[in-house]
Amino acid sequence: MKTFLKVLNWIAWISTCIGLILMLLSILSYWSPPDSNILGFEHRVNYFITANSFFMITIIIFIYLYMNEHKK
Repeated sequence: MKTFLKVLNWIAWISTCIGLILMLLSILSYWSPPDSNILGFEHRVNYFITANSFFMITIIIFIYLYMNEHKK
C-alpha cells in the first residue's frame, strides 16, 4: 500500500509540473507572433484550461493522500 501512495504522490507532483509548464507556455505564447501556435493551441486561454485539468488532478490526489494519511 505504501508503494501505491508513493506512486500517487509522484503522479501528483508530475501533474503539478505539467500544469506549471503549460502556464509558462501561455506566457510565452503571449509574446510570440500572432500567427504562431505553440503546441497547436490557437488561443492562450486553452493553455489555462488544460493547466486547470492538471491542477484538478493534483488537488484530488493530494486530498486522497491527506485523507488516507489521517485515517490511520
